[in-house]
Amino acid sequence: MSKKKAATNTETNTAGNTSTHSTDTGKGEFKVCLLGSFRLTDGQHEIGRTQIHSIIAVRLIAWLAVHRTPQSTEVIMDALWDYDHDELSTSALKNVVYRLRRQLSEIWPGVDLILSYRGGYRWNPEVPLTLDTEQMRALYALSENESDDERREQLLRETVDLFGGPFMEGCNDHWIIAERVSCQNTYLKAVRQLDALLYARGEYQEIINRSRKALIQDNMDEQLHGWIMKSLLALDRREEARDYYMSLEQHFLDELGISPSGELQELYHQAAFGVSDSEGSLSDIARELHAYPREAGAFMCERGIFQQIYLLECRRGERFGLSSYLVLLTVNPEQNAVDADDEQAVRRSRSRTQKKMDLLQRSLVGNLRASDVVTRIGPRQYLAILGGCDYENARMVMERVMRTYMQGSRRGRTEVSYIMKVIRFKGDDDV
Repeated sequence: MSKKKAATNTETNTAGNTSTHSTDTGKGEFKVCLLGSFRLTDGQHEIGRTQIHSIIAVRLIAWLAVHRTPQSTEVIMDALWDYDHDELSTSALKNVVYRLRRQLSEIWPGVDLILSYRGGYRWNPEVPLTLDTEQMRALYALSENESDDERREQLLRETVDLFGGPFMEGCNDHWIIAERVSCQNTYLKAVRQLDALLYARGEYQEIINRSRKALIQDNMDEQLHGWIMKSLLALDRREEARDYYMSLEQHFLDELGISPSGELQELYHQAAFGVSDSEGSLSDIARELHAYPREAGAFMCERGIFQQIYLLECRRGERFGLSSYLVLLTVNPEQNAVDADDEQAVRRSRSRTQKKMDLLQRSLVGNLRASDVVTRIGPRQYLAILGGCDYENARMVMERVMRTYMQGSRRGRTEVSYIMKVIRFKGDDDV
């Protein structure tokens, strides 16, 4: 009768006693889930992050599961304490290993998951182990080499569904952050490619749902935003697509100080102006154009449309000799500098700036004419076109805007400044 293979391991515990552990490999395969909530299971029993005595122990399991070759004590301490350790850390590591092994042996008696050797530790190579991260990467690799769209879609679905959340969420060791970014990139690539296949089949609502979920991981991913807008347009939800873009543009301006890509701006133009492949009568087209929502006050638009209106204003001025003015308004920086390393202080500062920008936008839209145009061009700036007016009228209008802003602001005029220049067709270099 054949004997089961066994591995023997000797270790000195924190009490100074020597213990011998025999590994019974008759147990089934183990799985470690590192995407989202941590979980170690053999299919019958499992242990999660909240059941393990310390977060250091959880990170130790993760490290040994990801790096299944023997790991020296020094390397492990660098990983767990992020290079900030001393001689006491060696004893601390021994204590963590001892307590962890004792806890795991209560769930899986006779099975040593962690082995020690002179100068380090490792995952027991005789205990079969799978990782959700390895499964996800393997499925994505298969999808890249698959030519059949139906099979490729299935592989991408499985890849996406395996992503339960950020790698070791809540832990920020240097190696964890690197692994988190790698897993996130694989997940996002899979979602984008799945979106393309779903779009070809007309599964527009699924694209919207999946992309919105993926944007939780990276809300600046323009390709995912693009798939959402394309799907909204395909579903003839143009007003929703317009609103989506306007919200997105403000988000990009707040975070990066730039507008979304040209491709997203083009999708916005399709949503705003009702571009359609179908033919229609002039009455139908006029009715469709007139359906664009009209709001009181100045015309608020995104930067791409503003630029086209500006060029049109230049042409109109040259043709009819009418003067118009371009106005740049700036919410001035706060007098007290904010520590860039203080995340809470930065968030509070951004919140204060956003409130000022909202007030300034209301002041502009509410006091300018319906023919005037406004756009936001950065975290603290607006541009406005005052059409068909001379300098004195333009100055009078802007002073009315400033008075309205001052009425709603605590500090008043010192928060906002503006400059004006006449719009000329040939060159606008002089301010």
